[in-house]
Amino acid sequence: MSEKESKSVIAGYLQKLDELIGLEGSEGNYAYRGQENAKWGVESGALRRLGNPNLPKEDFIIYHENELLEPARMDGHGVEDGRELKDLELLAKLQHHGAATCLIDFTRNFFVAMWFACQSHKEEEEEKDGKIFILDTSDENKFLSLKKKYLKKEVRRLLRFQIHDEVASSKETTIPSSPEDMNEEDKKAAFPKETLISEIPEPSWWHWSPHDLNNRILKQDSVFVFGQLEINKDTLLQEIKIPKEKKKEILKELERLGITERTLFKDLSGFAESHGHNKLLPLEYGDANYYLRKGDEAWQKRDV
Repeated sequence: MSEKESKSVIAGYLQKLDELIGLEGSEGNYAYRGQENAKWGVESGALRRLGNPNLPKEDFIIYHENELLEPARMDGHGVEDGRELKDLELLAKLQHHGAATCLIDFTRNFFVAMWFACQSHKEEEEEKDGKIFILDTSDENKFLSLKKKYLKKEVRRLLRFQIHDEVASSKETTIPSSPEDMNEEDKKAAFPKETLISEIPEPSWWHWSPHDLNNRILKQDSVFVFGQLEINKDTLLQEIKIPKEKKKEILKELERLGITERTLFKDLSGFAESHGHNKLLPLEYGDANYYLRKGDEAWQKRDV
């Protein structure tokens, strides 16, 4: 290992990640969430807005129906490119523009989660430690992948895990002219029963990767996790703490890897949000290194 590599802070965190979950074969099985304050829990924006962790699930559902979905559709936001958006698609669109929904943002990219964990707000009196949360979404006792055919279901049924999935027989059967003439095997084949998703052992969360919705989701390799109001410690697989004194150094290394606010928030609203009054200025803003970097960018684009 070279001296430069040995000084890499990110390399040390990759080693920690390897010790926790093993990097080989982990692709696609794990989801990561970076939070700039290690003391924060992992909760939906809807819960933060409603302010009651003991809120009955029915009230949580009614909030999405009456305060988000119905008014948004009445205002014309439920149609895109001539197609009516499903409940989840509309909620994802609303969250993209800042609404508080049941969807909790995770990413399949550990570096993206690390970037979010290293953020700071200008109003904070002092820097806070960050944290990366890790979920094993392949654990079928807790997580279910949202199949495309479930996307058409109402958010009420999804949040209650009351989805019926038709179970059809692969065996071709000649159906008798009268049901009374059928034996039990013929009846099962002719009239496939419906199996409730809630009959699956202890499902608590859906995971959904809607990469076709917008460019920001694609760039961040986003995955939405939803189902409950918040994710408790028993559901979380592992956590990695990011000490506050390491944040700037990590951000510099991530910038060299091409992971910056500008690359992660490619749409106009994201660009504007990244320059809000509560956001810190770019690293090294105003000093010699900042201008050297901007000059190098201009040279690369031949914008000189």
